[in-house]
Amino acid sequence: MDFIHFNQKQLAVRWQVAEATFELLLDSVLSDIGIHFSDKTVIPAQKH
Repeated sequence: MDFIHFNQKQLAVRWQVAEATFELLLDSVLSDIGIHFSDKTVIPAQKH
């Protein structure tokens, strides 16, 4: 049981890391095409 519990904890941590990494990647890709995520709202990028 301890082994299964440990695996669940590892999976949860890995999922959080993967989710955060995915959000950063998504944010960087979207900012490249002119969309920025700020506090979960979509704002068109300002063109200078």
